[in-house]
Amino acid sequence: MPDPGDYLRIQRKEEDAEPEVTVRAPISQYTRRSVDVECISQGMLAAEDVISPYGTFIVRRERAIEHKHIGQMRQAGITRIEALFPPADAGQQRLHINDYPDHAERLARERVMIVDDSKSVCMVLSGVFRAAGLNVAGTAMDAEQAIRMAGELKPTLVTMDLSMPGMDGAAAIPHVIKRSPGCIVVVISALGYTDRISESLEAGALKFFTKPLDYEDLKRQCIELLIKKHTSA
Repeated sequence: MPDPGDYLRIQRKEEDAEPEVTVRAPISQYTRRSVDVECISQGMLAAEDVISPYGTFIVRRERAIEHKHIGQMRQAGITRIEALFPPADAGQQRLHINDYPDHAERLARERVMIVDDSKSVCMVLSGVFRAAGLNVAGTAMDAEQAIRMAGELKPTLVTMDLSMPGMDGAAAIPHVIKRSPGCIVVVISALGYTDRISESLEAGALKFFTKPLDYEDLKRQCIELLIKKHTSA
């Protein structure tokens, strides 16, 4: 049985009642924040189990979530839940561009554009990159908007979702690169099938990240791609 200290219980007693939040362990050392259910459905946070639509939702870090769980939350009318995040280890440092002193000044001038049809995912990824010291120049909610904004913003790093309304993300990659020459495109998607990965890389993406994400690894690999672009130029 996993450590119950990682859990936050959310009890919805009646269909029209607000969720009642209780915890199974002291939370003085934990970070507690409200999370959009849409964010969970996009793989940005994971739930381990759902007992019933109007029962207890147990949310834990780094666990896969089944689509039926999201359906149960929606059926229950729950759009936001509260999650607990354990504190980082005392010796663990969050990656920042200042960890690359020889490149920090240039990295601070990079322009990141996030493409995803989920507003919640855009907000999460924006926070991740900004916390690392990178400049998020803009976000796009579909491929057509991404292509247009690429010409306007001239991003140097683009994160691209695949499954979006209208044009597919993979199809948009060459157009984005054409409008912002030299930009690095990485794909972030829950669709981690071999053919989709190959399709994305052939279209011009340099990396493919599968949700749920390891944010520290995402930041590290993106920063290293940006550094490599300039050092190999």
